Amino acid sequence: MNISFNRNRVHDDGPFAGQIEKYRILQNSNGKYLLGDPQFGGQKHLKANRVEVSTLEEAAELVERGFALWMKGDLTGQQNLISAQHISIERGNNA
Repeated sequence: MNISFNRNRVHDDGPFAGQIEKYRILQNSNGKYLLGDPQFGGQKHLKANRVEVSTLEEAAELVERGFALWMKGDLTGQQNLISAQHISIERGNNA
């Protein structure tokens, strides 16, 4: 199964004003996907509170349960912890 995570943001000002930034799921150097557990509230972004998973399916299941997902913007290169409600997940069959 093919899974994609999508988050788009239109920049209001600055050098990218009016442009749409697409965020993509981020992997660490060990190939793990990184998430923030909502039980930690404002501290979920801290390294000590992050959750690491090995597969996109695991990441999707956690996002659907409200976990935030570390993603990287394609214009700025900025890494952000994106709240679950701002992420769309698409599942499809490999063809």
